[in-house]
Amino acid sequence: MIEVNLERCTGCGSCLDACPAEAISIVEGHAQIDDARCQRCEACVSACPAGALAVVSAPVAVVESRVPQARPATLIDVRPVRTVPVPWHRKVLPALGAVASFTAREVLPRVLEIIASSPERRDVSQSSSGSGRASDGGQQHRHRRRGR
Repeated sequence: MIEVNLERCTGCGSCLDACPAEAISIVEGHAQIDDARCQRCEACVSACPAGALAVVSAPVAVVESRVPQARPATLIDVRPVRTVPVPWHRKVLPALGAVASFTAREVLPRVLEIIASSPERRDVSQSSSGSGRASDGGQQHRHRRRGR
């Protein structure tokens, strides 16, 4: 926190020009600092030729701590609660449902896309559409007929 000594301040405005946050104004011939805008850079302190500005540490509030008074011991009866065991299928089925959902949403479409674009499917579809008859894997056999 920066404080102005009003007895030393001449109102020359040197600190006003040096302040980068524009937190200083001249009121009634003396410098006045707006603490909310002040960045505490201390540029104004070194710029003041009269030495009217000084850095003051903020007051520290002293807080007294109170020691709690001892109370008589209170007994609390805590009995263990018996819990019912959870059946295994109540633990496993939600996890299996999540796995099935992920598989149907993410994996299955990719697998079907790979199967649909496989080379064997393309060869069969191209040869059957081109010749009008089913192919036997790309090999065509021709038999010679002998004249009778």
